[in-house]
Amino acid sequence: MRANGTKTHVPSASSSSNFLNADRCDLLIHGFCEGSTDTIIDVRVTNLDSKSYKNLPPKKVLERQEKEKNKKYCKPCENQRRHFTPFVVSTDGMFGFEARAFLKRLAKLLAEEWEKPYLTLRGLINARMSIALVRATNRCIRSSRIPASNMSNRFRLEGGAGLGLLKSDN
Repeated sequence: MRANGTKTHVPSASSSSNFLNADRCDLLIHGFCEGSTDTIIDVRVTNLDSKSYKNLPPKKVLERQEKEKNKKYCKPCENQRRHFTPFVVSTDGMFGFEARAFLKRLAKLLAEEWEKPYLTLRGLINARMSIALVRATNRCIRSSRIPASNMSNRFRLEGGAGLGLLKSDN
């Protein structure tokens, strides 16, 4: 994701491949793994209580979803000389192996840059991620996934509040 909040387009691995044309990454970080290499992060939040995962241990579900993401995106990213990290997390707050590794590396880099203790930053990052996950889960359950700016403007309230003023734009 760029500084202005827009998503970064991940180009296809080759001109004949339509593998990633319609897909976009969730986050692109320059210099995270190596100095001049981009790292692409793709996030998946999964509900471990769904019917399809009832018979599987939670760790296996997260591992399986990381493998799916790696199978789909890793090779095209390597062809573009980019690193790929699947960030798989459950709605209950369990992080996949690669997500935990990403957060550890982030804490290490921030500890070096800010000259703060690693464990302090690791705790801060874990707390912030947990709060963000609770907010995201709550928003998916309680509100619309469509931003208000993209909703239909077919009906508008004019001249004040009240249902008596609801008119159609036909």
